[in-house]
Amino acid sequence: MAALEREQVVLAMKRCRGVKAQAAEALGVSRPTLDRKLAEYGIDWLAE
Repeated sequence: MAALEREQVVLAMKRCRGVKAQAAEALGVSRPTLDRKLAEYGIDWLAE
């Protein structure tokens, strides 16, 4: 389940060209929640 969530976060960040507010909205989460998910999964979206 975590792998699926991680992939969704990465895809949202790519689709929104790194604009976290837009990616969070697309995922249906708050900006702070997105920040926590990025940290939790060790996502450096520029490197993805």
